[in-house]
Parts: sequence; C-alpha cells; structure tokens
Amino acid sequence: MASAPATDQSATDILPRRRVVGYAMGDVANNVAFQMTSLFLMVYMTDIAGVSAGIAGVIYGVTKVWAGATDLLAGNTVGRKQTRHGRLRPWLIGVSPILAISLVALFSTPAALGPMATVAWILLFDAAFQLCYSFVNIPYGSLSAAMTENATDRSRLAGARSIGGAVTGVVLSLVLSPQFEDTTVNGIRMTFTIATVVLAVLALVFYWICFKNTKEVVPAGPGRSPCAPRSRWCGRTSR
Repeated sequence: MASAPATDQSATDILPRRRVVGYAMGDVANNVAFQMTSLFLMVYMTDIAGVSAGIAGVIYGVTKVWAGATDLLAGNTVGRKQTRHGRLRPWLIGVSPILAISLVALFSTPAALGPMATVAWILLFDAAFQLCYSFVNIPYGSLSAAMTENATDRSRLAGARSIGGAVTGVVLSLVLSPQFEDTTVNGIRMTFTIATVVLAVLALVFYWICFKNTKEVVPAGPGRSPCAPRSRWCGRTSR
C-alpha cells in the first residue's frame, strides 16, 4: 500500500530556517514602518508642521488611546475567515500598502495648510496609520502560534522576531538621525517625505518576504479568534 504524501509542514515538524527567518522579517517590517513615528513624529509636528507643543501632545495622546481601541478591534476581527493563504497571512499583504500610504502622508503635510487644517491632516493620517498597524501587527503577532505547535520552534520564532526588531531599531536610529540636519524647514520637510517613502517601500518588501516564507498549519481553536487581544502571541510589541 502506498503511503500518504507528506505535507509541506506539519504542526509538530521542526521549522526550516527559511520559515524562521521569513517570520522575523515581519517584525523588521513592523519596525521599519513604526520607527519613523516613534523617533520623529513629535519633532515633525512641532518643528516642521508648526503645531504647538500642547496640541502635539494632545494629538499624541488621542492617537495612542485610539491605538488601544484598534488593537482590540483587530484582535476580535482577524483570523476568522479561512483563505487559501491562511487566516492571518493575508492581512500582512492586504493592509500593508494602506499602512505605507498612511505613513508617507503623515510626514508629508502640505506647507500651505493653515493651522487647523494641519492639525486635522496629522490627526487623520496618524489615526489611519494606527488602525492599519493594528491590522498588520496583531495577525503577525499570532502567526507564530499558527505556524507550529512545537515549543522549541515557537521559541526560535520569538527569538528571531526579537533580534530582527531590535537590530532594525538600532540601524534605523543610526541611519535616520543624520538625515535631518538640514537647517532650512523646507529642506527638512522634503527630507521627511523622501525618508518615509523609502521606509514605506522597504516595509512592503519585508512584509512580502514574511508572507511568502511563512505557512499556517495549526487550525484555529473553535469559537474564538486565534488572536484574542490579551494573547501573549499578539500585541504591539514593536511599540
């Protein structure tokens, strides 16, 4: 009797290195997308866009509360529909282009806008960025649990993710900071836009690598999303 054909990756097999590295690229993408807002958004709002420090603080606080709400929304939404690419991976490739557009728009405030329009522009695109980030980062966070049930492999995935994210954060900090030494506001404004375009393209490339090199093999548990908001596999760890 002929034996049944082997699957590409069972739930308990040891993950090949390319899947581990591919998974880590997802957190590299998260950091590429997020570091610009983490390092420079407050400076951009006050020094380039001309928003007062008090208003910039309010925007920052409002969007962080909004980010918590979008995490809950994403945690209760993603992973409920099975597709030929899985339940989680399609979110990475489907939402990341909107995330990239929101990032570029956030750091491309037109100079001709008035004060109220500038605040509205930043608030709108920061809120859009936070929403998209939730719908990329939350499914990414639970992807490791969908890739394997092997405890050793889950540790490998977590370690690779941490290393990829940490190294990316350090590299971006060293590379980005010298780019904003232009003393003219208009020069720095254009530099911000160019930098975010480059980062957005890089993030899309890394999300695509993650999508192509990961595979979901563990079925979702009955009656719940595979990425509940309080799951230790999910959350905004890149923040």
